[in-house]
Amino acid sequence: MLKDKNIRNLFWGRLVSTSGDSLYEIAVIWYVFELSQNAFYTGLAVAIVMIPNCFNFLLGPLIEKTNKAKVLIYAQFFQFFLMLLIPIGIGYGYESVFLVLGIMFCISFLENFQGTAEISVVPRIVVKEERGKFNSLISSSQQLVDISMKAVFAGFILTIGVQNIYLFNALTFLVAAIFFSMLKIKSTTGEAKQTTGNWEQYQSSLKTGFAYFFKSKIVFICLPFLIANFSFGMAEAILPVYASERGGAEQYGIVIIAITLGNLAGSLLVVKVMRYPLGILMIVLPLLSFLLWSSSILVSHNGISTFLLE
Repeated sequence: MLKDKNIRNLFWGRLVSTSGDSLYEIAVIWYVFELSQNAFYTGLAVAIVMIPNCFNFLLGPLIEKTNKAKVLIYAQFFQFFLMLLIPIGIGYGYESVFLVLGIMFCISFLENFQGTAEISVVPRIVVKEERGKFNSLISSSQQLVDISMKAVFAGFILTIGVQNIYLFNALTFLVAAIFFSMLKIKSTTGEAKQTTGNWEQYQSSLKTGFAYFFKSKIVFICLPFLIANFSFGMAEAILPVYASERGGAEQYGIVIIAITLGNLAGSLLVVKVMRYPLGILMIVLPLLSFLLWSSSILVSHNGISTFLLE
């Protein structure tokens, strides 16, 4: 499958882009904490990263009307230039938490376009029979890259410096843009011509989707997951403060890699766990998470605490 040059460029472009995303999402939160020494700003940083993702459902129809290859390339180039502003600012002695937060918001917003375009472009490059295999390969590879980049961050945060981390991060966006620029996709500009009727149909479909979601039982199924995501967001926001009290940047890196390994282990074990009734799992698993997280806070030994948090 990867013998096809088009598929190979898409594959490597997504992996390189993932490496940049994995690194900056954790590095920038620690950097915000270093600049502000305030949990409010780390919480704001997490919110700024997550809020643009709430509008993903609106982007699908818009991406379908555009040239997806250009969306991928421009999104990566803009992210490259935006991320480059941080190491340039550090080099010139200008370090502002508000500059970082503004850049984070713009990059997170662009990632929505990029992510939606990446999904939309797969059917145009990968034949139907191989899409499942490609998606499985890219998903497992992205998880491996995510763990690797966070391990690098955990091991070298104290030695390579924040400026070099962001410089490397910017370069990953540039390399991803180069891979995406080599994609050969049939132009979709003809699809961009939309009539008023089509726009009205889009609005109607959106309203119908909202009505169905809130009137069906889906909202009750999604509610626990929304609460869980909110809890993880809060934990991510206060993690720099927690790590600082227990050892500083090195401990933050260790906790990040521990949580990443825990997520990987959970994804591998989910098949066996799903043998049990969903209703029981939705009660037992959150309760177990509460007990483990609470214990990790109460235990003073960093090793045991990190293991419980994992």
